[in-house]
Amino acid sequence: MELLVVVALLILIAIVVLVALNPWAQIAKSQDSKRKAELTQLNKVLEDWYNDKGCYPRPDQICYGEITNVCNANRVKTQTCYICGNESTSPSFSPYLSRLPCDPQHGTKKYFYQTEASEANLLCSTLPKDAQKNCPSWYRIYSDFSAVEDKESANLGCYSGGCGVAPVYGYDYGVSSPNKSLEVSNKYTFDAGDGTCQTCGTYECCHDTGCAPNAIGRPLYGSCQSCCDVVHCGNPCPQ
Repeated sequence: MELLVVVALLILIAIVVLVALNPWAQIAKSQDSKRKAELTQLNKVLEDWYNDKGCYPRPDQICYGEITNVCNANRVKTQTCYICGNESTSPSFSPYLSRLPCDPQHGTKKYFYQTEASEANLLCSTLPKDAQKNCPSWYRIYSDFSAVEDKESANLGCYSGGCGVAPVYGYDYGVSSPNKSLEVSNKYTFDAGDGTCQTCGTYECCHDTGCAPNAIGRPLYGSCQSCCDVVHCGNPCPQ
């Protein structure tokens, strides 16, 4: 009986310690710190690349796998792809880096690269390899965080997936070339809990000030599209 009491007390103490320390939150913060450090390093390395070549890397010079054309009015505007040096199709980035970084949760989350496409006013159906600009003059790199809230994410305007490529956005952090700012969503959306996503305005309005009371306590997203990707809402998002 005494042994059982001791074991029960030890289990209770272990549970209290786990709740107090919240190791899952610590792991998430550690992963996000790694993301910030790696994107900061990439930011510096790409400036070295630019100083040597007068251009930033094309998608095929820094990404693995498929390149995607991002279009507007059926014309190619930018191109996107993913970065991870552990992938077999990732290009060599020597001598700038021995290996390109991968997101700590690569597979589930990925480093997202965006740069300009050819200026030839190409149709969206153009093959991505034919739409690449030979000498890109800017870039953006985005990351999806593990922690729900982060001060640096807030300072960038990227809370809850508020940065990325419109209309989906979906990224919490990013770096860019000095001549280009991150693309930031100005309209947040909340999960209404009834299979719909409803727009509520700025992050502060939805989360802090109470000017959108229905949104308080609900999961927030940087756009209706990114909300619907999770909620699978039946109503189409407004354009």
